[in-house]
Amino acid sequence: MRWGVYMIILDVNKVGKNYGYGVLFEGVSFSLNEGETLSIVGQNGCGKSTLLKMIAGKERYDTGSISIKKDAKFSYLDQVISDKIDERNVKDILLDVFEDLAELSLRIKKYEKLMEEDNSKYLDMYCKLLEEYSNKGGYDIDVKINTVCSGLGISSEILKQSYNSLSGGEKTLVQLARVLLVKPDLLLLDEPTNHLDIERIEWLEKYIKGFKGACIIVSHDRYFLDKMSNHILDLSDVEVKAKVDKTELEPLFAGIFNDNINAMKEAAKSYYTVDRLPDTNGKSTKMTLK
Repeated sequence: MRWGVYMIILDVNKVGKNYGYGVLFEGVSFSLNEGETLSIVGQNGCGKSTLLKMIAGKERYDTGSISIKKDAKFSYLDQVISDKIDERNVKDILLDVFEDLAELSLRIKKYEKLMEEDNSKYLDMYCKLLEEYSNKGGYDIDVKINTVCSGLGISSEILKQSYNSLSGGEKTLVQLARVLLVKPDLLLLDEPTNHLDIERIEWLEKYIKGFKGACIIVSHDRYFLDKMSNHILDLSDVEVKAKVDKTELEPLFAGIFNDNINAMKEAAKSYYTVDRLPDTNGKSTKMTLK
């Protein structure tokens, strides 16, 4: 178990979803601190992607609450790429991430012209804008884009192409690059390894391991999840639905997630009392280590 003070990035409290023909899930609760990575697992149709969309604010929940730390940024990768038409080239789409810096750059250019008329009057503000631009990484934009594109195998030729001309797999790579370039406090990834070969997956693993914020991953790649996650949220078992600290189980069940997820769930029941679904009296208990 890790000790110390951690900033809570996300809190999900007794969230439920009902499509009208039945309950998809209910009573799901967990919190996520900075530096933690959570894997959402479960059988197809249990609501993994739906829960991720709820956290991203793209789908409503029927009960409970979802709270993200004030002023925290999040980025979300949908496993279904939008068919939205965008004729711009890929480089311009990635530059959208730095829209605030682009606006700041325009202000700097404006003051450069004003300084031609009266240097002393506008010099102080001009210097402040330059400092702000530098502190926010404005001079490193191309380096950041090139680093992510290199890791994901997005070539310079693709950067020049129209987004609409790309294949589905190439569009997925571009959207993943956008999500990573945001440098968010909360990273939400739905099937991020789709269309990735081994080299790209290994690069993504290193990126996530070095990520300082909180991360939630939905994936069918259990080997990837086993390497990335220190917590597991299982949505397929209505009795568990537990955020399990995998490090607590590793001494006895090292690597078992990759081979047998059911065994880990049974192990979790032995180590934790779980707050995920209300009991018959409408009450619930807090998840604690025995």
